[in-house]
Amino acid sequence: MLEFSERVDPSTVAVAVLTSEGDRVETIAPEVSDEGLDARVAVDEWLDGIFVVEWSAFSALDGHGSSGEFAFAIGDVAGVLPSAISATDTDVVDIVTTWAFFVGLAVAAGTLLLTIGTPGAVRPGRRRVVAVGVIVAMAAVGLSLARASSGIGWLLGCLNALAVALVLIGLRRGAVWAAVALVVAAGLWAARGHGSSTNGWLGWSVDVLHLVSAAAWAGSLAFVVVMAWIRRRRGEPVLPMVRHYATRVVALVVVTGVTGVAAGWELVPSWSDLASGGYGRLVSTKAALLLVAVALAVTARVGLLSSDRVHSLRRVLTVESIVVVAALGVAAILVNGAPPQPVSAAEELLGPPPLEGAVTREAGLAGQLTVYVGADGDRLDVLVVTPSGPERDTSVSIVAAGLDGTEVDLAPRPCGPGCFTQGVPLTDGTTALRVSASASDWIGGTYVAELDRPPGRLAPEVLVDVIAQMRSINTVTVTETVSSGPGASSPAGTVSLDGAAFIQQEPYAAGNVDDVRFYPGAPDRLVLYLPGSQIFAELDIDDQRRLVAARLVTPSHEITRTFAYQSR
Repeated sequence: MLEFSERVDPSTVAVAVLTSEGDRVETIAPEVSDEGLDARVAVDEWLDGIFVVEWSAFSALDGHGSSGEFAFAIGDVAGVLPSAISATDTDVVDIVTTWAFFVGLAVAAGTLLLTIGTPGAVRPGRRRVVAVGVIVAMAAVGLSLARASSGIGWLLGCLNALAVALVLIGLRRGAVWAAVALVVAAGLWAARGHGSSTNGWLGWSVDVLHLVSAAAWAGSLAFVVVMAWIRRRRGEPVLPMVRHYATRVVALVVVTGVTGVAAGWELVPSWSDLASGGYGRLVSTKAALLLVAVALAVTARVGLLSSDRVHSLRRVLTVESIVVVAALGVAAILVNGAPPQPVSAAEELLGPPPLEGAVTREAGLAGQLTVYVGADGDRLDVLVVTPSGPERDTSVSIVAAGLDGTEVDLAPRPCGPGCFTQGVPLTDGTTALRVSASASDWIGGTYVAELDRPPGRLAPEVLVDVIAQMRSINTVTVTETVSSGPGASSPAGTVSLDGAAFIQQEPYAAGNVDDVRFYPGAPDRLVLYLPGSQIFAELDIDDQRRLVAARLVTPSHEITRTFAYQSR
């Protein structure tokens, strides 16, 4: 059953129940109550496991939409479970397109690598070979451009096509200019890869280095193999050319190996994924092929090249080139596949168990971050939310101070993105909790929460009375200030409107809130919390149960209000 804080339009309520692996559970359509404040979804049969519920609904009052998800467990679900994100199928055309671009890049890059700085006698055929590679790469870019499904895909495709075309123009000014244009083309292609999407510019940099070095290695190797067989038929010496290749390719082999390990380390969450999933097995296959290629390269350079065993050398180089090209084919599949998602512990997916009994709550801003604190006397929960939602890289430092001034440093354990929990027995009285929070790309800060034990008595019926009283008021003047963190506070604004219009806009307008208490020792202040919306509120009321002042804390905002009424 889903409970809403205001009446919903029954025709807009949608609920999907998924297993932790992302499989859909069969359900019937939601049944919404006559009051429109709750919806029930029947399931034929429950099995042990973790389930994720995705829901959406629109308000019957103002048409505003809301959506979200939560998780729950049945039975013994301790341990590590996969996240609820499934991999996508690979597209054959995309794989062929990527492989064609790799081949074209390899032909052009390998030829340029071996001919830059070489005697002029080697250069006459360079432009023709590079042109073949450019044509293949351009065809791949064109096909990729035709299949682009987004504006950014079109933009990257057009820039990619331009960069590939500039390779030929660069040849007229020298091989170095063509090589620079080729690296730019590789960088634009890599911008659409997994590295840049998961690890930003650092992941993109690793992908570019890996792509360019692997392509240059494969292309120069193929060039040498072809020329070795041609020279053998002509009776020309082979070893000088092979030695020239071996000297220049050493750095490429090292860079390819190091960047390949780095890229795989970022995309495969754990060692077990290298054997358990299709993507991981492909990564293992690619790594094995590269290891074989490196072993063959060492054999050719150290064992055969030094002993002038030309016949064996040609064969080893041929096998090495086949292995490297096969590695490029596996790479084309990997680029177009979905890497495995990180596994999540059961508690991380579910969050901590609900606090039980009499719960004390507080909330406020710490810089641009919003801190929510809850304690039931035995356990402390802290949730830190950025303006874009809970984030995995959030960290906290917590210091608790009791009535006697004694400070205790707390070290809570993570329980999900932005979530921290710790068993803390709080004594009666006020405990000051100093929470210093930080998260990447956001300004952090410190929020001091005062937790009073025991908390005030439950008073949901008083909130209902306040709502009814506000609806009956003809005119109320509201002065409001909104803060979003350091340097982001709006000037106070004042508006007069009827009480019914005001209260209708509040998140607790339906009165369907269970977590409502009097502030300890203050019969004129209500404290309430809406967990689904992560809204905390303190409401000061007068003896007629009208609002006098209010403080609302929502993700990334703190709203303070004062109220004035016309005298009768």
